[in-house]
Amino acid sequence: VITVKTGTVQGAPINVGDFPISVAFTPDGKTAYVVNQGDVSVSAINVKTGTVQGAPINVGDFPTSVAFSPNGKTAYVTNAGDATVSVITTR
Repeated sequence: VITVKTGTVQGAPINVGDFPISVAFTPDGKTAYVVNQGDVSVSAINVKTGTVQGAPINVGDFPTSVAFSPNGKTAYVTNAGDATVSVITTR
């Protein structure tokens, strides 16, 4: 986590899966989903505590990005390696 005003890093980095490539926040801002391209998974991070929630979620080959439905109940992960979209129920 970086304080934008000062440019300083707060705390230790959050460990997620292999080769994290992108991040997106749920519409309520409470959870960040990180796409881990190296181990074809997505990690959910509790923004308030800075901790990973549960085990990584396996998705398709070569995931690149994640987006959410307007209500935040569904995440869509694009998988470039197999030309698919993984659908994740977030709640």
